Amino acid sequence: MNIDREYLDYAIKQIIDLCSIPSPAGFTKHAEEYLIKEFENLGYKTVHSKKGSVIVDLGGEGNGLVLAAHIDTLGAMVRSVKENGRLRLTKIGFYPENN
Repeated sequence: MNIDREYLDYAIKQIIDLCSIPSPAGFTKHAEEYLIKEFENLGYKTVHSKKGSVIVDLGGEGNGLVLAAHIDTLGAMVRSVKENGRLRLTKIGFYPENN
């Protein structure tokens, strides 16, 4: 597979830049603003929903394809390992207990 080096460098830079923006669950405004700015710099029109989604129509023809991704940081840190081998976690950000 031959990947254009300039495209690859751009993609890696975007991943690093986006992941460098603090975005715990419920506090994604800066990450949303970053995405809107970058898509608009590329010439795409964005829509910002009340729930914090950034929606972009990339164009194309035929059957539609949707890509959805979290821009908030969800996670946990291992606090300890129980005697039975299960992990005791400490929340980082917010996530539902059943996850």
